[in-house]
Amino acid sequence: MWFEPRNKDEVCKVIEEDYLFGCIVVPKNCLNVGDFEYTIHAVEEPEKYSLYIYSKEPQDFLTRVAPKIRPLLKEGMELLAGSEPI
Repeated sequence: MWFEPRNKDEVCKVIEEDYLFGCIVVPKNCLNVGDFEYTIHAVEEPEKYSLYIYSKEPQDFLTRVAPKIRPLLKEGMELLAGSEPI
């Protein structure tokens, strides 16, 4: 199933409906999905849920995205690059 949420409320609604998801993030007005900036996959693993984020530009993720995600982490959660905390 494909969704094209256009704002934060629509993104939240999609996640509420199916929190195990995969998506791509493309620049605004981009017509080619191959020009994605990030891919995101939520996965249920044997003992935990994981959110995998792949960036074409890893430094961009570290400077723009990680600082926004870090405050949302609950106790016991951590951001990893490979198996190393970031």
